[in-house]
Amino acid sequence: MKRSSVIICLIFILISVCLFPVVAFREVVKPSYNAFGKGATSGEDFYYLDTADGGTRLYVFDAKGKVRAVSTDRDHSAVDLFISDGKLYVLSLDSARNDEGGICRSYRILSYTQDLKLLEQTAAFELHAGEKAVDLNVASGKGIVSAVSTDGSLAESYAVTISDLVTLAKEQDEQADAVTPDSIYLEEAPEGRFIADAAFGQGTLHIRTDADAPEGLFAGDPYLKNALSRIHFSFGDRLKLSGNLLMYWIVGTLILLGILILGQSLFSGQTRMVYVGLILEVLMVFMIFLFYSGFSGLKTHYVKEAREDYAVNTLKTLAKEAEGMVFTQADDTWYESDTYGRLQRSINRFVSRESASETFYDAFAISTETGTVICSADGRNNGLAQDHYGNSSLWSEIGGSGITDFYDVSVPGKDFSAFAVTSPEGNAITFVGIIRYDAGEFDRSEKSKVIRDLAILFVIASGLILFVLWLVAADIKRFDKAISEVAVNGRSAYLKPQNPVGSDLLNMWNSLREIEKKIDKINYSSYKRYEAYFRFAPRNIEKILGKDSILDVENGDNVSLLGTLGIISNAPEEGADTRISELSGLLSFLKDHPDKEGVIVSDRDGLATVDMLFTDDAVNTQDFAVDYLRYCRESGKSGTVPSLFLYHGNFRYGVTGNEDQSRVFLLSSGSAELLKLAGWFRKQKLSIVVTEDVKMRETNAFDYRYIGYVNVGDNGRDIKLYEILDGCPKKVRELRLLYRNKFEEAIRVFYASDYYIARNAFSEILKNDPGDEIVRWYLFESERLLDSPPTIGSRAGAIHAD
Repeated sequence: MKRSSVIICLIFILISVCLFPVVAFREVVKPSYNAFGKGATSGEDFYYLDTADGGTRLYVFDAKGKVRAVSTDRDHSAVDLFISDGKLYVLSLDSARNDEGGICRSYRILSYTQDLKLLEQTAAFELHAGEKAVDLNVASGKGIVSAVSTDGSLAESYAVTISDLVTLAKEQDEQADAVTPDSIYLEEAPEGRFIADAAFGQGTLHIRTDADAPEGLFAGDPYLKNALSRIHFSFGDRLKLSGNLLMYWIVGTLILLGILILGQSLFSGQTRMVYVGLILEVLMVFMIFLFYSGFSGLKTHYVKEAREDYAVNTLKTLAKEAEGMVFTQADDTWYESDTYGRLQRSINRFVSRESASETFYDAFAISTETGTVICSADGRNNGLAQDHYGNSSLWSEIGGSGITDFYDVSVPGKDFSAFAVTSPEGNAITFVGIIRYDAGEFDRSEKSKVIRDLAILFVIASGLILFVLWLVAADIKRFDKAISEVAVNGRSAYLKPQNPVGSDLLNMWNSLREIEKKIDKINYSSYKRYEAYFRFAPRNIEKILGKDSILDVENGDNVSLLGTLGIISNAPEEGADTRISELSGLLSFLKDHPDKEGVIVSDRDGLATVDMLFTDDAVNTQDFAVDYLRYCRESGKSGTVPSLFLYHGNFRYGVTGNEDQSRVFLLSSGSAELLKLAGWFRKQKLSIVVTEDVKMRETNAFDYRYIGYVNVGDNGRDIKLYEILDGCPKKVRELRLLYRNKFEEAIRVFYASDYYIARNAFSEILKNDPGDEIVRWYLFESERLLDSPPTIGSRAGAIHAD
């Protein structure tokens, strides 16, 4: 990826990270103290249980409102909490629909540390049919769960053994049948009353009827309420409370980042696959957006617009039913009066209707003057509406006369609002409906699942699209690399796929192979032309033979001369086009340096070796060698830099053949051994090797390294050899200069037949300069002679190419 693309992606991620808290943290609402929340106090810490998104939020905070811990459970809701013996116990509710469409409730008791770390939990248990748990108390190793029947006729307490709390494996828990614990207390509602709430304490079951004020165990905790009003969240708390929004943000960021990368690639001129991928990704995002928008739009229309219209008409009907009812004040006489009975029955009938129960979470009547709840569907009367729903400004907003607006109400974890209608005859009663904006008990989780499923669908679909595009683009990328290699080297190592994608790509591969064949044919023709030129018309042949022009040269002409022969060794494994390129470089060098006096006289092994002859009056052959290698490296031919070997001697140069075909020849004493060594020097990665005669007859300020001697000729003449270090790359030259003295001393010991010391010396040099192949050769030669000592009088120290 280009640097600009990386910078763009980093900027996008940074902007996304900065925007996430601004958007997501708006969804983090402080818990409000209301009749639906549960709290407890332990020392200086306060605990508050709230429900959110159909699940549970549990807060631990101090008197200043600083949150110490937050626990969220989006899969289950909780009923109550209790602190005992330094542990926190929570009564958890798990609701599910049965086969008949009804709601089945199972419970379990969870044990936490006071830092909200889950310790253990009981197996699931159920209560009697038609009962709903409302309270938890822990005493004597038992959890006392109190419940109220849905019709308010009775309250019951159950004993759950928690002294042996166990955590069941998920598979075991699913297979285990939920049992009903033992019932220990049972209270029936007084005649004419119904039970609104129940709580266990001081060894007995306490109940609150619709005529009772919130007192005793049912009264609020002012200290907890005060501390809760000061609660504030840290960044980590807000991040945790943002819930699924964090997951949505990560998925959304990755999706948009992928589209951004595709878009950037599109505008930077990438392959056609990028166009296809970008179009498919944008189209898929658009379709998913339309689907989710349609889903959300239908839900919104159903649960908001339709329900608000319905709420206005039905609440007005309820207010009309209260015509003639006169309210005085919420006291015992009021709850014993026929007026209260008729009003209660009207509200119960109202919320029991199927359509109304889906629209209204609660309906109650309040005193217009005081804001006190005088009659409610759940029976929690005698309290202020603002305490009931945790909204201190609720009464001031819905007070007055006539039909009022809709106002948001802080019901735990629910998206509700309040709507009020005042009794037509001004009898000091205002009817309030708490309208639910979710589409049912399970709709919020359903919405989250839809978002999750859409995100998973997008990721999977994107993965499949990218995989298919990768398969399609792989052949194109392979072809692109192949054609690039052909453009540079004339041939590609990439093979044509067996089944290319598309007939057009198959035709391109076939065309590329035809291009390679034509390039091979052109290279072969050029190679033959070069070969013929250097075989039958060497440069300056007339000058060497002492003729006026090439036309005066005849078969059999030859001359004996003194001079220096330069053998340029290229890699024999290189192709014809590479050897032609190397020869072209040599010709370009001679053209750019007319002061160089050498002439090309012959070639061997198909241009793998080229001979240059310098007449005896030339005293700059080493300059030629050093300058030529520098030229090869600087002109970009560092990958094919040759090796040069220069030696001085007597030569016979001439022309032989017949009228139809002739060629030049160059002979010298000991030439076979020396020519063989020239290729060997290249294998040893020696750039320039000269004989002692060449070194002594020319005056040069080069750095030399003595590398040994060679024995040539019939009389066994020894010729000392030197490496010109100025022909080496800079780093190689520095290393060989650094260890030159040690190397030459090791050779001296080697010549003295002390192969053991020589082997150690060569080994030490090789550790510091592992690329010095001539040192490696001497090391192996020392080990060979140690294993097979030479006979007395033999010349084992000479360099040989065997």
